Amino acid sequence: MWHSNRYDAIGRAAYVTEQLDGSLASISATGTTIGNKALRDVTSRRQLEAALLEFWFNHFNISTESLKQNQVVKTIRGRMVGHHQNVAILPYLLGDFGTMLLETAKSPSMLDYLDNRINFEAEVVNDKVFGGNDNYAREVMELHTIGVNGGYNELDITEAARILTGWSVTNDAYFFKQARHDFNAKTVMGVPYPAGGGEEEGVAFLDFLANHPSAPDFLAGKLVARFINEIPPAGAKAAVQAAYGPNRDLGAMTTAMLNHPDFLAEANFRAKVKPPSRFVSSGLLAMGAKDFADWSGIEADLVDGIVDAGETPYVVGPPTGYPEQSDFWVSSASMLSRFTIAERIAYHPPLIAKLRARSSTLGNDTIDTVDAVAAEMVPGGLSNDSRVAVLDHVAANAANSDGRVSAAAHLIMCSPEFVRY
Repeated sequence: MWHSNRYDAIGRAAYVTEQLDGSLASISATGTTIGNKALRDVTSRRQLEAALLEFWFNHFNISTESLKQNQVVKTIRGRMVGHHQNVAILPYLLGDFGTMLLETAKSPSMLDYLDNRINFEAEVVNDKVFGGNDNYAREVMELHTIGVNGGYNELDITEAARILTGWSVTNDAYFFKQARHDFNAKTVMGVPYPAGGGEEEGVAFLDFLANHPSAPDFLAGKLVARFINEIPPAGAKAAVQAAYGPNRDLGAMTTAMLNHPDFLAEANFRAKVKPPSRFVSSGLLAMGAKDFADWSGIEADLVDGIVDAGETPYVVGPPTGYPEQSDFWVSSASMLSRFTIAERIAYHPPLIAKLRARSSTLGNDTIDTVDAVAAEMVPGGLSNDSRVAVLDHVAANAANSDGRVSAAAHLIMCSPEFVRY
């Protein structure tokens, strides 16, 4: 397996540098299906890029489907989700947060999902107000930039929505509808926007949010919660926050996080439960998968398993995206689905062959097989209780060498040490 072999060959420091410096070929599996996501997460040599893409898409979440008259229908957000992921987010993962913010604000998917495409200068008709919509204005402050405690109030949200009137969609592309923009004076969080301002005042407002002192605090907390611990360690958060700097530098923030002692601290090892899609990709990687051919034939089962376990990438409804709290992923139904997923992976013949070769085991002896497989699949090893459980499972359920390898892999993937990261 390229990832672990590369890590072992060049060491952690060089591996992290390589993941950050752009020298590796960019990810090629940029599709927006669950299968595409699995392919990207397993085969991309830019593992950090794949993880950051997942994080920032969740941060700027859009759901690709909506319900209309009890029918699931594709909307602009669904048609343009590839643009949202690959044009508005992917190029800026290690760049200027302000640029990513602007691109997501102009993303047709975001404009549709949070209704800014219908946010026009309010007008009164028969004593009813039509036109204004503050959904995006609220979420761009609360969820995308400065957080709920960022210092704004309801009037600021209304004024921000007025600034963003006319930011809309035509022919599935961003288009500023000047005739529908509110050209009157506005004030947001004490900053005046004089009368006569057009599209440029929206750009200035988003730049203000990216430069606001609450932004690096809010973003650092989310990054550390995702990659270190859902209760962000104060030291790591402070270091990541400081790295944001005047350039709004996401690359510097990521580097500070990966190099902080908290990232490798024992207290933060296996502190979180893997979401289902990450459970699948880590299972495939642990078996030694390198390309789609290694799990061809069980792809549909794995996709169904991810959904059954509670995750549907690209379709999560709330603008908050999926939470970072492990409790969200822990239920009897989710764990049962993972057990089924693990079985499909562990007993797939091409993957059995990969794991046998990777772990250098013939599968002839129960103890040797379990220890060899565990050494390859579980960084840090199994606890004694888990090891005993796996040994008992293999002894009771395996009748031949392949069966021992598969039975060991199956239960190891169901162990607390594998389910957590």
